[in-house]
Amino acid sequence: MEGRGLSSRRSLPGKRTRESGASLPTSRSKRSRSEGGDPHGEILRSRRVLPCPRAGCGKSARPGSTSGEWKRGFELPRHSSTLLRQIYVQPGVDFPFTHECQKFLSYEMTEAVVVSDQFVKSYGDSFSLTFNISAKKGIRDNEIKGPSVFRKTGDVEYTIFLPFDTISNKLNGENCNEDIAKIALQFLFKGIVAVFEWLSISPAAVREKQDSLIEKVCSDPSMID
Repeated sequence: MEGRGLSSRRSLPGKRTRESGASLPTSRSKRSRSEGGDPHGEILRSRRVLPCPRAGCGKSARPGSTSGEWKRGFELPRHSSTLLRQIYVQPGVDFPFTHECQKFLSYEMTEAVVVSDQFVKSYGDSFSLTFNISAKKGIRDNEIKGPSVFRKTGDVEYTIFLPFDTISNKLNGENCNEDIAKIALQFLFKGIVAVFEWLSISPAAVREKQDSLIEKVCSDPSMID
């Protein structure tokens, strides 16, 4: 009966046979935890797995790690990602900034901005700040709308409507695109600084770089259509 039982069906993993008293090896694990095997070895070799902040929870925490070590190793920087993009809704009411200009200003603003405690308290330390650049006729100064908060994507958005008529009336007639870009950027930075002040973010670095950034944009053909 014993021989018939072994030949007619597979023994379950971990069951002892009556002849040898040894455990049959399982097909999924060649080495046990007690033998030094890493149950997450295949996962770690195939893709990067960040350690769990709750060390010892049995998921992907490193052996011997502590929650303090995890926090120190993955502490978020104080610089918050800042994005500038253009959204115009009125036909013929826009400014000649290119996509390269948007990328350049986004990078420079991200480098200059250090998030405030108020911003972190209100939105968390992983949120990004987005400025939508737009324009309107019939307004004499900037009109700022926001914030719109998108918690699923971690975005805090403000829209700055630049006064199209006011900016257009300041043109000299020569180097039209360069002039309109320079004046529009002055209004744009004015709006950005206002938002930073509302969020208790120091605008000092932005004010310091403002003139050089405007000069850079206006002198680079790749940034103005």
